[in-house]
Amino acid sequence: MKKRIFAFVFILVTCIFMGFGSGCGSTDEPIEPEELEFGKVTLTYVSNSVVEKTEEYSASTKQYIPVYDGFDFVCWTINGQDIDWDSFETTLKLFYQKSLKTEITLTARWERHVYKISLDVDGGEELEPLGVEYKQSVTKLPTPVKDGYTFLGWYSDKEYTTKFDVTTSVESDFTIYAKWIESNFNIKFDTNGGTEVPDKVVEYNTKVGELPEVTKEGHIFKGWFTDKELTKAFDSDTLVDSHFTLYAKWEIMHFTVKYMQSTLDDVTVDYGSGIAELPQLTKEEHTFKGWYKDQALENEYVAGTPIKENLTLYPKFVKNSFVVKFETNGGSAVPDADIICNTKLGNIVSTKLGYRFTGWFSDSELKTPFGFEDIVTKDMTLYAGWEALTYTVVLNYHAPEREDENHELKPIDIVNEVGGNITIGYGEKLSIKTPSAAGYKFMGWYTSYNENNKTYSGEWDMNDGVIKNMTLHAKWEIQTFTITFYSTGGTNVADIKNIAYGTLASKPANPTRIGYAFRGWYTSRNYTQEDAFDWQKPITSDVDLYALWQEKPSS
Repeated sequence: MKKRIFAFVFILVTCIFMGFGSGCGSTDEPIEPEELEFGKVTLTYVSNSVVEKTEEYSASTKQYIPVYDGFDFVCWTINGQDIDWDSFETTLKLFYQKSLKTEITLTARWERHVYKISLDVDGGEELEPLGVEYKQSVTKLPTPVKDGYTFLGWYSDKEYTTKFDVTTSVESDFTIYAKWIESNFNIKFDTNGGTEVPDKVVEYNTKVGELPEVTKEGHIFKGWFTDKELTKAFDSDTLVDSHFTLYAKWEIMHFTVKYMQSTLDDVTVDYGSGIAELPQLTKEEHTFKGWYKDQALENEYVAGTPIKENLTLYPKFVKNSFVVKFETNGGSAVPDADIICNTKLGNIVSTKLGYRFTGWFSDSELKTPFGFEDIVTKDMTLYAGWEALTYTVVLNYHAPEREDENHELKPIDIVNEVGGNITIGYGEKLSIKTPSAAGYKFMGWYTSYNENNKTYSGEWDMNDGVIKNMTLHAKWEIQTFTITFYSTGGTNVADIKNIAYGTLASKPANPTRIGYAFRGWYTSRNYTQEDAFDWQKPITSDVDLYALWQEKPSS
């Protein structure tokens, strides 16, 4: 860079200085700088139109560096042309040779100093510092970005007390600070006992918008307030710049209680409060029975019951009456009855499981009946009369049938069969012997029998008590038997199973045994004539049969 400046200056200055003689267009032979000589030369340094220094130049003269606040020294100039101090002596020689001047004025050239303005983005995206010349102002400041935040401006201090003024004249390096605020704010709603509502998210510097509607039983909503004491109503035009809570304000409702058919004044009560002590009324030959919420006098208002609406109360009077108590003797309880004097008892009854109600009696020995049509003339106690209920149980044995010697189906005799029906008291258990029939197994009693498909249902548990008239059906299952064969050395013969009681078994093929002749089946290994099995005899039990063999004579 210095070489380029030197070459330019050398050519320029040479041309200028030679102009003092014959001009740049002279045809004189050029003189080499190292051949030039010059006498004493005085240098005058002028900075900002002020002579700052004068000195005589010598080979040891060093460049004088002036100082000018807010500016950076660039170089010295001669006649408006920049010079390079490293080639200054050569320039002087040329100047002196041509002009023969011994006084040279050097004028300082300045550039405004560029100051650095650092940008502290406080967690935002980084920005390059700004460069601003001395006593100039910032023409435009950048807008930083930070996720979840809104930029509020640049400040001169970290505490954000002084906002930076872009018209400020810059005279030093300094830092400015970005101020942020969250972009979204959470608005909470304290309903003070009203219906709950969710929080609302609102952008910075915008209005809350439509506020939620809330309700509270027995209260009138009076608006949203910014303080718990409910003294400062919230302004819906407020621009949001922070998180905060709004509080619901309520006014309790008031209701009127009217007393009908009386001269009593109306009463005003707060929602949810009750009338602790109700007024009492009197009426000749009647007893006051309280205040009721309906004209039919069915829904009584009880003192102290919270009131949640306007209320009209009606007095109830009853004609003087007698109290009748009821001793039910084990039956269902009957509350005391207020019977208006000289009126009938009415249809008042009790119930008792397993018994029939026979009426009320005026004495505990149940000798004097007191009927529904009898007139009550005094306070009294009545006693319930009862008659135990009985039920009939019919036993159907459904006796199995079997062929007799004439091949006719005849019912089998039932052992322990009960003759006739059974009469039994309510809840009592049946006590009968288990029936039996030859060749059949008794399977229990059932409450239902289908004649068409011979099926049973509803097995009766003998531990249950009888509570109604009913018929029980006996269920039977025929017994079956097995004949087991022992071939005693002969070929195996399969057992005959599931032989119904009283039927004949089919004789199987005889077994074989090498060297022996089969002589028949016997019920005992004694093989006596009495033990020979008769295949024409009905089976009535399980049978074990043993093969009898006779050895064949040798051939």
